[in-house]
Amino acid sequence: MKKKKLQRILLELTIYSFILFVINFFFAQDPGFFSNKIANPFLILALLASSYYGKFAGFVSLVFSLLLISLPFPYLAAFFKLIQLDGFFWKNLSQQALLPSAVTLVGTFFFGMIRDSMVSRLTTQREVLRKVSRGKGLLQKEIRALKVVNSELEDRLLTQKDSIISLYLRIKGLYTLNLENSLKILLGTVQRFTGAESCSVWEYDQQHKKLILRERLMVDKNQSIPTELPVEDTIEGWVVRNNLMFSIKMVIHNENLSRMDKGRNIYTAPVLAGQKIWGVLNIESLPFEKYNQYTEKLLLVILALVAPPLERAIEYKSIIKEENNDNITGLPSFSKFYIFLEKEVNRMILEKGSLSVVILELLNYPEFISNLGKNSTYYFFSRLVEEIKLKSENKAIFFHYKGDNQISFVYPNMDYDGTSYFCLQVLELINTKTWNIDDKQIFPEIIMGYASLSNSEQTAEDLLSISEHLLEMQRIVRHE
Repeated sequence: MKKKKLQRILLELTIYSFILFVINFFFAQDPGFFSNKIANPFLILALLASSYYGKFAGFVSLVFSLLLISLPFPYLAAFFKLIQLDGFFWKNLSQQALLPSAVTLVGTFFFGMIRDSMVSRLTTQREVLRKVSRGKGLLQKEIRALKVVNSELEDRLLTQKDSIISLYLRIKGLYTLNLENSLKILLGTVQRFTGAESCSVWEYDQQHKKLILRERLMVDKNQSIPTELPVEDTIEGWVVRNNLMFSIKMVIHNENLSRMDKGRNIYTAPVLAGQKIWGVLNIESLPFEKYNQYTEKLLLVILALVAPPLERAIEYKSIIKEENNDNITGLPSFSKFYIFLEKEVNRMILEKGSLSVVILELLNYPEFISNLGKNSTYYFFSRLVEEIKLKSENKAIFFHYKGDNQISFVYPNMDYDGTSYFCLQVLELINTKTWNIDDKQIFPEIIMGYASLSNSEQTAEDLLSISEHLLEMQRIVRHE
């Protein structure tokens, strides 16, 4: 930039000097205008150059003008017969030019010094102003960032109570034993509490050593990502292999992670099903103000709360094949119920927990069949199941039982007293609710048998025997 500026200055001085040089031919008898003691254009140009461009430009202009006057001018003027050139020409010229040139040289120096001093001060002031302006800009950015952070903190404080309630309700929704719905609820919960703009859940396929995309939530629907990832050389795989949470700041100090980073991981955390790693949760896009330790800890809390219901949903899916369920009720068969109950009983004995089994029987089933048909009767069962699920806060797990007029459900972590009270609530619900099937009001007669795991010696068969015994006693009472 400075080189271009110098070239421009020299070009301008050359043009101005040449113009004066040409004008001087009209006054050839006064070479360099030195006869004029008051206003010499060549000397004025040097003074102006030093005042405007600096002393260096003034010196250049003065020297260049003197060279033009003393060398090409006399020869060209003599050539065009404007003057008579003799040996006294340069002597007379030097006598005339000495004093004005010396005075101009001194003036050029002083004017140039004054100009350079002013430019130096202006440059210093401009630099100070630039620094102040830059500092002000940085300060404004910091203020905006602080406003965003303060807004985030205020939002946390003002909505903390509602957030806890919302988190509780969302975690309750995970107890549906439907893995796909559970994953959707998980991503919705993560988005709600962390502000994630894009997040996904990946299942770890241990046999083939890869991660498979199971669910994704994103703002930009056109954004595409792979549906499978290798366990090696990926952030997601690193999280699975090490059972550690990844944060984008870790790539700064870890060359291995930096090499694997593809720009799609802000937070990546292992998803546990009980104590086993099932897969990973990946947050791909997150507002800047949300990237903090609070969000990180909140994400870990969510994943810790998700682990128990997710484990149950995965186990349930491994036992229950939806294509073999009843077409109307969507419930698994008794054989699957028995397999599931045996596993749950064994697990509860190991965990020293509680579990209850309830068998529900429709006594007037023949009347339902004759008036409504089997499909409508089974539709009633599906509605009844939904009502009881809501009552149990999605904790009860439903199946068909041995008879067509029977359904059963398992209620984890509930003892005998709790189950007795819950059955009373279900009977009250059934008797007080108005049931309409095919525009007909129906009046179901329901009896319930139940049993709870009370010691480690009991088996699934023992619980079913107790429940069936209670049903039989109620049948006898009804017949009498």
